[in-house]
Amino acid sequence: MKASRSAIAAQGRGSVKVEIQPPSITLRVNAHVTRAAEASAADVFAKAMGE
Repeated sequence: MKASRSAIAAQGRGSVKVEIQPPSITLRVNAHVTRAAEASAADVFAKAMGE
């Protein structure tokens, strides 16, 4: 069975190429992920409160 690249990298036996993105792209991606996480957290809280 062949191990995936990420599994090999996690074990420290190989490398995975990571491309550096401009800060504007990084900020847009982070903002998108944060908004989605906040919406999910709000939904869970609302369900817990019975709304």
